[in-house]
Amino acid sequence: MAAVNKAQIMAAMECPVCYDILRPPIHPCNQGHPICGDCRQQMERLSQNVCCPLCRSGYSLPPSHILEAIYNSLRVSCKFNSGGCRHVCWGKDMKIHEQKCKFGPRTCPRRNVGCMWIGPLTMLAKHCIENHCPSVNLN
Repeated sequence: MAAVNKAQIMAAMECPVCYDILRPPIHPCNQGHPICGDCRQQMERLSQNVCCPLCRSGYSLPPSHILEAIYNSLRVSCKFNSGGCRHVCWGKDMKIHEQKCKFGPRTCPRRNVGCMWIGPLTMLAKHCIENHCPSVNLN
């Protein structure tokens, strides 16, 4: 039996919606095709009837613990790498990093008064200065 290399594993772990690595919770459709949790949430926000992009079947199966275990054992890049983050770590540790990643989305501190801006932490100060100065305290 031939050994499986990392490139083959990474190809098998690609989400058919976002083309990034499958990230937990990893949901298989009724035929077994997986999508990542972020893509499933986004699809649910856009439609009442969420169906698999590959076979059009529904999603009634629980998350795949086997695929999540594979993800946890891989070295993966931060999902905000397109925004500039270069962090790489084990999948099991990535959720903690992504929650505090400075390249991840943040809401404006003035959201409670109607500002709907969302962007990376690296752009928050610029947004506040240009749109709310001096009414926003960034401390």
